[in-house]
Amino acid sequence: MSAASGDRRRPPTPASSPLADVVLQLLGREKGHPVPYKQLRRDIARQVDNQPDGVVRALLAQLVEREAVIDLGGGEYFLADILVAAEQRICEVMAAYHATYPYERGMPAGEIKKRFSKGKTLNARRNIDPRLFELAMGRCRRRGLVGDNAEGLRLAVFAPTAAQIAEIARVDRAVLDYVGRHRYQMIDLTRMSADLGIDPHRAKSVVGRLQKSKDLVCYGEGRYIEAVVLAQLRATIVAELGRVQRLTMREIKQLLDIPRNAIILLLEGMDAAGITCRDGEYRRLAEIDEEAENGP
Repeated sequence: MSAASGDRRRPPTPASSPLADVVLQLLGREKGHPVPYKQLRRDIARQVDNQPDGVVRALLAQLVEREAVIDLGGGEYFLADILVAAEQRICEVMAAYHATYPYERGMPAGEIKKRFSKGKTLNARRNIDPRLFELAMGRCRRRGLVGDNAEGLRLAVFAPTAAQIAEIARVDRAVLDYVGRHRYQMIDLTRMSADLGIDPHRAKSVVGRLQKSKDLVCYGEGRYIEAVVLAQLRATIVAELGRVQRLTMREIKQLLDIPRNAIILLLEGMDAAGITCRDGEYRRLAEIDEEAENGP
């Protein structure tokens, strides 16, 4: 009788057998790392004699079906308990963030991942397989533990109080007003946070969130403008170009009455957006040039 036929006739090992205990022990020993099947087979052979390949694979399939083991594909396996611990770690990280920054509506995903790998849970001090984090985050989302919003991610159980919501609106308004007073100057966010009396981390987060919500636009390094004001400036330029066909930089400066360096950056943004285009020392509407090129 061949070894292959012997494997077919041998009944599958139950998922609660001594072999299953060995497999789970070996997978658990690797903490936050996947275990390749070949390595697992070698480690099993050191502890349990004469375990045919078909028996080990059948056992792994049973353990995966029971959700005791996670099959990553490509012949790599995780212990499911590690994934559960990773979910708990994500929730711990986010809860700590919410407690420290109660006025933030969401936590950046990159910040969660960064803090996740710094914890003592899972022996997670270094070299965590990135798939463990992604799998755990996916499960947190599917189970409704974590939700997405425009500002990032937040725990489903976290909800700002009415007072916190009012404070968020107050700081947003203060930042927009500050930008309005410095819209044609470079803004140092550290200086802004000191002037407004808010935490530097929070100031940076608010500016980022206002950009995501399209209330604020960065039109150059360290330069910000309210989206409403930018739309008005663009509308003024477009209307004038529609009337006179072309404008020099000097004429645009006189039209808008703002510093030249700011005008250059704003016009470069309009060029990039396909609103205007440069023609020597003049600016024209981009759509007019396209019509001229394409003909009637």
